[in-house]
Amino acid sequence: HGLSMEAFAKKNGYTLLTGDKRLRNKAKHAKVIVKGVIYIFDELVAYKIIPPSSAAEILHILSTKNSRLPPDIIRERINICVDLKRSAKTPASHYGAS
Repeated sequence: HGLSMEAFAKKNGYTLLTGDKRLRNKAKHAKVIVKGVIYIFDELVAYKIIPPSSAAEILHILSTKNSRLPPDIIRERINICVDLKRSAKTPASHYGAS
């Protein structure tokens, strides 16, 4: 009686935000744009909602609590945040959304 999440997102042209691997795979198969928690941090830093130092600290904590997050990408984002803090560059010009 209802649409699945990926079908609903596709029908309405929405991006699907999920951390669920099975739903992510189904949505990608349905050609739906899928984003996750790392994307949220990219956006929070890029739009200066949180400072890079806070993002780095929170990402580190998340990586210790959630083993499903890709460690290489988490490390990359933490390094970018540390570099941003050091160089004081504008996040939007240096910190790309995923």
